Amino acid sequence: MTVRVKDSGARRVLRDAKALQSGAHVIVGIIGEDADKPEGDKGVTVGDVAAWAEFGLGQPRRSWLRDWIDAADPEIRRRTSAEIAAVLAGTRTRDQALARLGVWAVGEIQKRIAAGIAPENAPSTIARKGSSTPLIDKGQFRGSITSKVVPK
Repeated sequence: MTVRVKDSGARRVLRDAKALQSGAHVIVGIIGEDADKPEGDKGVTVGDVAAWAEFGLGQPRRSWLRDWIDAADPEIRRRTSAEIAAVLAGTRTRDQALARLGVWAVGEIQKRIAAGIAPENAPSTIARKGSSTPLIDKGQFRGSITSKVVPK
């Protein structure tokens, strides 16, 4: 008697499922060199601006990251599940799925900043920068938000 094994994709699904458990992840925020870029001419970096806004260090707190994560949690979960399903279906690699999640998150955070994060700017800040939208002066901070896939 001869036994023949016909693999209809189970090995690939198991391999891809194992890849999902590898510890690879995506990070979103002010990453690497962007954090050290000067923001204006006062020796302040983009990373400084991000931390001050996120945690309210010496200024009103305007959480551009943590509050977005809290508000977007159901959509983050939905998109993550869809990306996992795509990896298991073989239509995307793990890294493609992570990259897609990162790009989506960056766009959503940038939209949140463009819409304005409370509290409003003080009249003196509006006069100085010529804009009433918090966290947007020349757009450098918002444009510095990126994502990066980090392998295991």
